[in-house]
Order: sequence, then C-alpha cells, then structure tokens
Amino acid sequence: MDRSWSDGAMPTIPESDSARARRFERDALALREELTRGARRYTANAHDAEDLVQETYAKAWAGFDSFTPGTNLRAWMFRIMVNCWISGHRRVQRRPAETLTDVITDAQLMSESRRHPSVASAETHALQSIPEGQLVAALQALPEALQSVVVDAYVYQLAYQDIADRHRIPLGTVMSRLHRARRRLQAALCPEVDPQPARPAVGPSPARRTRRTSTRACHAD
Repeated sequence: MDRSWSDGAMPTIPESDSARARRFERDALALREELTRGARRYTANAHDAEDLVQETYAKAWAGFDSFTPGTNLRAWMFRIMVNCWISGHRRVQRRPAETLTDVITDAQLMSESRRHPSVASAETHALQSIPEGQLVAALQALPEALQSVVVDAYVYQLAYQDIADRHRIPLGTVMSRLHRARRRLQAALCPEVDPQPARPAVGPSPARRTRRTSTRACHAD
C-alpha cells in the first residue's frame, strides 16, 4: 500500500518539460532587466553585459531542475551570474586569485610582487592556493554596494574619481567602501592574518626606565 496515500498526501507528479519551460519563462525571464543592470556592473560595455546575461540564462536553464520552487529565484540567478563572471574573468586573466588578492593585500606590495615574484608575501601565496569556490563565495557575500566598487577598482582598474562618477557617490564613499570590502574579504579568506599592525607596548622606553631608576638611586643616596 502506498504510504503517501494512507497518510492522506497526494503523490508527487513529475513536472513535464513543457511545464518546466513555462515556469522558467514566467519566473526567470521576468528578471532579465534586473540581471542586465547587474551585469553592467561587472562588465565594461553593454555587449559584454548581454553576453553575461545570456550565459547566465543558459546555465540557469540547464540547472533549473536543481532550483527549489518557492525559494529565492532572484538570489539563485544572481549567484549563477557571479559564477559565470568569475569563470570568464579567470579564463582571460589566467591568474586564479589575483583579483581578490589585489583587493586584500597592499597595492604597492602587489605591484612589486608582479615585477619581482620573490617579493610576494606569504599572504599572497596563501590566497593563490584558496579554492575557487571560496573566492566566489567571499565575493558573493559582499553587499552589492561593496561588490560593484571592488569590480570597478580591481578588475577594470578605474580611478577612484571615475568610480565615484559612475555610481554618483562621493569620492570618500568609494574609498570607504573599498576599505570595508578589503577587511571583509581578508576576514573571510585569511582570518589568521591580523589586519592591524602590532602596536608597541604602552609605557616608557627602556632608556627612560633606566634614567628613572638611576634618578631614584641618586635620591636614595
């Protein structure tokens, strides 16, 4: 006896291909305009943005069986788009962790390390060994406001003022967002690295302590 029938539950009927296609067209294609706006934050021009959206929809349709109806389709689609963008950028760059490494580590040190590989820090080597999934997750975890300035500054190498003009925000806001993004990415990918330099112990210097000791000794005499 079918247990689901005895419990009063209707048996699950597999979704037909045509029904799945109609659901995809109704729900996923309705997000196209929003996805296109998001793609333009990651790409340099409208043509590349359209290519990214097309690839996103192709991947989404191929994996639509894995999407659970009733959950956040928008977040699912944007996650696919970010994955497509990361993969495409890496195919071009062929340097696995460089984009996020640039964000996390000191810009001047990274510039030197590219010219002189022996200068690269231990943190840089650690970042380059981080699996792609962790890098993608770290970037996805950033709020959209931080994500967009990170992409503009470290992928497209835009000047801070150009980023400010593009997003219509003050220059100081750009710098603040980049700083917050660096701290978040470092905390997510390199939690063992202390972002703050060690501070000297509070108190008088050894020489000053010596002078004080000598002075007390003189008064004692």
